[in-house]
Amino acid sequence: MIDFLIRSVPLFARIKLVYYLVGIETLALVCYIFFSFHSLQDKLHQYTVASNRSHLSHQLAIKAEQTQRVADSFIENGNQAAADHVAYVLEGMRKIIGEMLQQPNSKADQATITSIERHLLLYVETFDEVQVQRFLQSMLVEEDMANQASKAQYRVRKVLLSSSPVGLAQSEEIELLKILNELVMAEKQAYRYFNQLEAKQYDAALLHLKMAKTILDEGNHQLEAAYIDKLEEDIDRFESVLTEAVQRTRGYLYLLNVVMAAEISEVLYHSHLMVERETANMFVIRNHMKEELSGIIFNTFVFGALFYILVVLVSWAMGRSVIDPIKKLTQSFRQLARGALDTPIPKLESNDEMGDLAQAAEVFKHTNTHTKELLKRYQALSGELEGKVAKRTAELEQKNEELRLLSSTDRLTGVYNRMKLEEQIQHEISRAQRYKLDYSIVMLDVDYFKNVNDSFGHQVGDRVLKMFAVELQNNVRESDVVGRWGGEEFIISCSCTNADNAFSLAEKLREIIEHLDFGSGIACTASFGVSQYQLEDSLESLISRADNALYESKRMGRNKVSVK
Repeated sequence: MIDFLIRSVPLFARIKLVYYLVGIETLALVCYIFFSFHSLQDKLHQYTVASNRSHLSHQLAIKAEQTQRVADSFIENGNQAAADHVAYVLEGMRKIIGEMLQQPNSKADQATITSIERHLLLYVETFDEVQVQRFLQSMLVEEDMANQASKAQYRVRKVLLSSSPVGLAQSEEIELLKILNELVMAEKQAYRYFNQLEAKQYDAALLHLKMAKTILDEGNHQLEAAYIDKLEEDIDRFESVLTEAVQRTRGYLYLLNVVMAAEISEVLYHSHLMVERETANMFVIRNHMKEELSGIIFNTFVFGALFYILVVLVSWAMGRSVIDPIKKLTQSFRQLARGALDTPIPKLESNDEMGDLAQAAEVFKHTNTHTKELLKRYQALSGELEGKVAKRTAELEQKNEELRLLSSTDRLTGVYNRMKLEEQIQHEISRAQRYKLDYSIVMLDVDYFKNVNDSFGHQVGDRVLKMFAVELQNNVRESDVVGRWGGEEFIISCSCTNADNAFSLAEKLREIIEHLDFGSGIACTASFGVSQYQLEDSLESLISRADNALYESKRMGRNKVSVK
């Protein structure tokens, strides 16, 4: 079969055949997986929708319970903030219902959501009425009832306080005090009722009012009939306002505890019903998804196994039809590569690339000798070129090192130049910030250096600067860095050094320079400025303080050390 493929089917046609077979099998497998997962995706979408509806229903139930608690708080305290909170929670419930209505719903879900919306609307309307009744009741209790109670009590106190000098009879005064006491007790019991909402307190208030009228009608006194009528009228009005306030209280309590409770219970019932229904729906969908996914995995495994077997068989046949002629040609090429010019070339009858490769082997056989000669010439030229490249590379490395030194050192003194010195100081500042280390710099300036240049010439001035640099480098630590800042100014970077130690170093250098013999009868001194790194210091601020300290030394007469 392999020989038949080699002789009858060209190599390119064989490769295309393999591509077609593998492509068709792959396309079929991909199509199956695509449509299977598309169906699974639909189920997943249904599950997501059901989960979202269940979540919204649960949130609706939570807000419904929260609404009733806040409404009870409003009734108890009459706080407007509680009423606003109820409105806020109800608005949240409306939004949830709006989201639920925007989703795809079954007829049962649609009917349930519509019922929830209707009951919620009735709840809102009832709560609005409760607020009105609560307000009217508050007005009756806090204004009308208080006014009537005060008016009746005032009428009694007025008689007690404005009696003639002779005064009331003792029995009349006692009767009036009893009436006043009954009125006060009636008012207290009334307020207790509205605070605690217990019927016995309302009955007690009515009893006290009845006792006040009984004492007024049957008591032992000589009060005027007109006064008695007025006082009884005040007591009746007090009782009337109290009764009306109690009726309004019972009215809005009925709305709250019966109507509103019933409506919110309906909302809770339907919300929980939707949660249960959607949970059951999610369970069914999840089971269907598990079954469908198991089928997809099994079928994919079987289909994939068949695909693998087909690929292995086709690949084996294709490989043998290519490898066998290549092995023969490879053996021939290896012998030719070793220089065996008498190597036999296999004859391939195929009219394809393999046949062309066999012909190419014949050509290679005849050109092998010429190739060897070219190789020898190439090796000779390559060795010569490598030597030249190595020599040029060494020259370039030497030049690069010279350029590096020129870019970082001062040409005259051999110490760091200003650019390299700034880089060093910035590095030390970063290190001091990171590890909380001490760091100081010392700036110095040669005193009256211009006089040296003017009197002895620039060559002598350059020699003085070189000697300065040498003395500075010889008398600092290995970790300290000396650099020329510009002109006759130098800076010493002192790592891990506080201001006191830097001052000591500067003082030592000042004394050395003061006694240094520069030749030609030249004596030079230097002024020093010391600054220590402080938190949040920058390169500019640190150097600026050192420069200020340097100029302070100059102002003090030069040849001094100052610290900033």
